[in-house]
Amino acid sequence: MKKYLIAFFAVISMLTLNLETKATHIAGGDFSYQCIGQDSFLVTLNLFRDCSGASVGTSYTVNFTSPCGTVSASLAQDTMMEVSQLCPSAINNSTCNGGSLPGMQQYIFSGIVVLQPCSTGAWEMGWSLCCRNSSENLSGQPNMYLDAEVDNYNAPCNNSPEFNAQPIPYVCANQQVVYNFGVTEADGDSLVFTLGTPYASSGGSVTYQGTYGPTSPFNVPVSLNAVTGELTFTPTTNGMWVVKVCANEYRNGVYIGQICRDIQFVVQSC
Repeated sequence: MKKYLIAFFAVISMLTLNLETKATHIAGGDFSYQCIGQDSFLVTLNLFRDCSGASVGTSYTVNFTSPCGTVSASLAQDTMMEVSQLCPSAINNSTCNGGSLPGMQQYIFSGIVVLQPCSTGAWEMGWSLCCRNSSENLSGQPNMYLDAEVDNYNAPCNNSPEFNAQPIPYVCANQQVVYNFGVTEADGDSLVFTLGTPYASSGGSVTYQGTYGPTSPFNVPVSLNAVTGELTFTPTTNGMWVVKVCANEYRNGVYIGQICRDIQFVVQSC
């Protein structure tokens, strides 16, 4: 009898370990950067955590790669706030506060990196964490890999655009959605918005279910205005849907950088 109990608890331990390893909590995120003098940049990582999942760390290492080499920088957590899409009277009942209503937190990490201008290509910053929330359009629960690019050779001391809209978007089934990501650009550069490919690792895209893809993230037609960044669609099926929108930055017709927001839309009956 004793050996069966030992085997039973061993199986339970393995299942628990697997659940912890695949704990869901990442609902979205993005990078931005600000020039603070010559080749130095203040890099900011915005991360959105589903409070029903595991916690996040207090600092993360971000890698910067270009044809000229690789640099790493540590980004420390300096802000955390609850951004649950709930009425003020219901906030205390969110999962962030021990309740049962959908809860979401925003974490802001920042750090300084020095990037020597590279004449042969832009610098790409990248960071990943396990795992994404389950969704209707992706297979499994892959890692979330966030990325951005800065070309400080063609545009010295450039500031990136910034996403300002508060996720996570909760929208109504069978009602048209016109969603603006609230992107601002401080330097007066031109922006072109595109639907991007969500990544699970550096250079490794996520796997979609069925006929879903980067430009068809829902089971209905989607339109993205390349000038304003407004996303228009009419969802018909409840659930969570992963979408990635990128703001590509140009100065005098020359590409100088890119930021992307990888985010989930929650479709529900209203």
